[in-house]
Amino acid sequence: MRDETILAELDDLSRTAARSMEGGAGQSCAKLAARLGEDGLLGVIAPEPPGLGLPAVFAGAIVAAAARHLLAFPVVETLAASALMAEVAPDIAAAVVAGEAVMTSTPSARLVAEGGMLSGIAADVPLGAEADWLLAPAGTAGGAQGLALIALKGEGVSLSPVGGLDPARPQATVRVEGYRPAPGSLILRQDQVNAHAGLELALRAADLNAAATAASDLAVQYISARSQFGRPLVSFQALRHDLARARMALESGRQLIDHALDLTDAGERLEAAELAYAQAAATCPGIAEMALQLHGGMGFTWDVKAHHYLRRIKAQIGARDAAAARERVIARVLGRLVA
Repeated sequence: MRDETILAELDDLSRTAARSMEGGAGQSCAKLAARLGEDGLLGVIAPEPPGLGLPAVFAGAIVAAAARHLLAFPVVETLAASALMAEVAPDIAAAVVAGEAVMTSTPSARLVAEGGMLSGIAADVPLGAEADWLLAPAGTAGGAQGLALIALKGEGVSLSPVGGLDPARPQATVRVEGYRPAPGSLILRQDQVNAHAGLELALRAADLNAAATAASDLAVQYISARSQFGRPLVSFQALRHDLARARMALESGRQLIDHALDLTDAGERLEAAELAYAQAAATCPGIAEMALQLHGGMGFTWDVKAHHYLRRIKAQIGARDAAAARERVIARVLGRLVA
């Protein structure tokens, strides 16, 4: 359990993040980056310098605030990459943390480095058209697997917008042909790769959980103010049970996320993050859909704000293989039972 000092600091950071993100709708990534960087939100977990070197749970608080505000900025991608960039590309990390450059990432890529050149394709790149840097999985001709840092405006890099489920965070496909990475931009150390994967996955789960929580809050507010058959909707037992089950699932998920973020060992965090993400991917879409239905909507209904949260959740899950995360969790559990 966290002590009162940490809880107070998290509360202060959440309020700062909310103030920074208010009024951010419709602003470009560059303007949002400048605002978030000025408020010190993009470097909270990056080591000093250029960041603040705070525990990973502080990044989770910022991600949650961004999800609640439906911020059209790659917050998860930036915060997850910040610690790694501080190690391998400190100049780039300093620019990203200060809000002078925009970082994005994707897990969906087939990139191969050979003869000092990088080629391949990266798909489902969020806000790629507005970003300066991309972090994506890449391998070598010899079979080693890692990550590549790519300058999106570099020679040999082209980008095609593809839209996506969340119009506030349009995706892009990036094609790389004969691109020469800068020294240190091909990251093959497994400890660094695992550290980034665990952090990114935990923050991705935090984004899903916060968006579903915000949708659920909207549903509670809505049915509390509406009546049917002369009774407040919130007084109907079936609705109360549905909302209570949703809250229990969200609270359970939040505890899994907090546990993953509290871990410092890269391997342990990756395992815990896979469990947290698998749970969030399984429960959050249904909760957001229920919130939309309680507003009287079905499917996608732009007039209901809960729909925007549902879109965000669906887009986040669609860009990552949730089934693979569940399979790894199940395999580990079964392996331990057998042992």
